[in-house]
Amino acid sequence: MAEPLKNLLHPALVKTMADHITAHSAGFDKARFVDLAIHDMPQLELMQRAIQITTTLATTLPDDFRTGSNHSLGKPAAIRPHRPHRMGAAARQPVRGAKRSGPFRSVFGIAETADPAFHCRVRHPALHSRRTGPRLATIGTWTTDSNHHVRRLASEGTRPRLPWAIRLPALMRDPQPILPILTALMDDPEDYVRRSVANSLNDIAKDHPDLVAAFVGEHIATASPERQQLLRHASRTLLKKGHAAALSNFGFAPLSGIRCDCGDTDPAGRFRQCPGLHPNHRQ
Repeated sequence: MAEPLKNLLHPALVKTMADHITAHSAGFDKARFVDLAIHDMPQLELMQRAIQITTTLATTLPDDFRTGSNHSLGKPAAIRPHRPHRMGAAARQPVRGAKRSGPFRSVFGIAETADPAFHCRVRHPALHSRRTGPRLATIGTWTTDSNHHVRRLASEGTRPRLPWAIRLPALMRDPQPILPILTALMDDPEDYVRRSVANSLNDIAKDHPDLVAAFVGEHIATASPERQQLLRHASRTLLKKGHAAALSNFGFAPLSGIRCDCGDTDPAGRFRQCPGLHPNHRQ
């Protein structure tokens, strides 16, 4: 039987995270953090475990963590480069959470440093608030990070409809603030990152189809093959729905002038929309 996905977050990982924090912050209450973070963990599912760990970090990080950890513990270079195996909808990202806006990047660095195979989609709580601007400005700086996991996090962590995570209603209503982040990552050298950008754009297209079609049209003219692939993947929902501008972006014209004479009617004698599968179907 396959290992339950929730076991990606386990007591041993929490204790290792505590060891890393303690090594860089003498004021950290290691025992309190571990007790709170692993409380009833066997009964918790994946998201519940992640939220509990994140909340515990937010309540137990000492005041000196902000100044001491950003340059050592959370530095992306400490993350061992690897290409994680994809797990379907559970494509993975580091847990984030912090006491203030400054250290939250360092917090997911703790988890990565403690266990480079540890990834889970949990958003920073600030992205659920109304004041997302300062946080998005910080996330925007990650697009040039040397570590591809951090760059992907800039895209994946701001997806309005990220699977396995709470949706971001503010960005679903107005995705304009995250477009600069996605633009900066469109030509990332890692396919791992570019696919996240495509998925984010596809999320946006579900609420703002014309916006995404216009975005793709603006960036496809001089696109490299890699960017073309990204933009096509980003347009997949629009193309399936026959969105006229999306079809035009890839050189297709909407179908017109097609009439079906299959004669299929409902019990009231009204013609039904023919799916092309009726035995008498002809054009």
